Amino acid sequence: MKYFIEKLNNYSEWDKLVSKSLNNNIFLKSFYLLPLNELIDFYLVKKNSKIVGGFTLITDKKKNIIYNDLVIHSGVFFLPEDKMKLSSFNNQKFEVLNLFKDFLTDNYKNINLTLSPNVNDIRPFQWHNYHQKKNKFKIDVKYTSFLDLKKLNEKNYEGSKLFLNFNENRKRNLKEALKNNVSFIEESPSFFVKNYCLMFKKKGEPVSPKKENQLEALLKKLLEINKAKIITAIHKGNKEYSIAFSWDDKKGYYLFGSPIANQTNFSGTATMWHCIKLCKKNKIEIFDMEGINSPLRGAYKLSYGGEIVNYYNLQINI
Repeated sequence: MKYFIEKLNNYSEWDKLVSKSLNNNIFLKSFYLLPLNELIDFYLVKKNSKIVGGFTLITDKKKNIIYNDLVIHSGVFFLPEDKMKLSSFNNQKFEVLNLFKDFLTDNYKNINLTLSPNVNDIRPFQWHNYHQKKNKFKIDVKYTSFLDLKKLNEKNYEGSKLFLNFNENRKRNLKEALKNNVSFIEESPSFFVKNYCLMFKKKGEPVSPKKENQLEALLKKLLEINKAKIITAIHKGNKEYSIAFSWDDKKGYYLFGSPIANQTNFSGTATMWHCIKLCKKNKIEIFDMEGINSPLRGAYKLSYGGEIVNYYNLQINI
């Protein structure tokens, strides 16, 4: 069978294919990528005339594949083959991934991309220049946490299996939030971005003007097409914490969070819990915490009791 790569400029077709794929996630969708105003290419992988997968790349003008930290996952997706034997399908995915790897190394100077969690076989990247001591891919394992919202009962949230897996601090925070009558409102992208950038400025890590503009454009687009909300917790009349979260076909995503002012120790947890419940009401099956790759952030997100899932960052200088 002959595999080959073909460029695609039909974004609605692209999004439909991603939705059908084994790697369906919002970070591969055109409506998430295009507002960033980067150089973004969309490619299909075909076996003879049949589409079997695809991939998207963010590049610069110097033929480098670049990392944008607003795009958590990039790279390749595979379409399912219900009538194919598992042995044959595994081989097809390997062939697609190997073709993808060769396309990258043949056409780009520097490569930095992060695959989606469902890409669990990266042997083509491990085997690149197998018998040489240099020009190999640097492979970093990263982690996220998935909450199974099928374990959340809308008629009895606090009695649900998902809630019972929260650690005691999270449960205590939610009891305090209920006792203190914490309420929630929806906010605008400009309000969120202002506080988000202020948070990083206070940390001594100022957000670049480019990223600030990208973040606001992205959130505006996601809210416009009803794929995101920005939820802010209010306690005693004060806005205390905001979370921007999104969703696609079956999965919700924690995107960004930001304290505002006079934050209590329970407003962040209460906001996260409110976002999770909104996803459940929208028939979302999985809530992706989007990264547990630093000690404090990882410990906090894991306190909600999710399943740990790994994914891979791949880098090489040709």
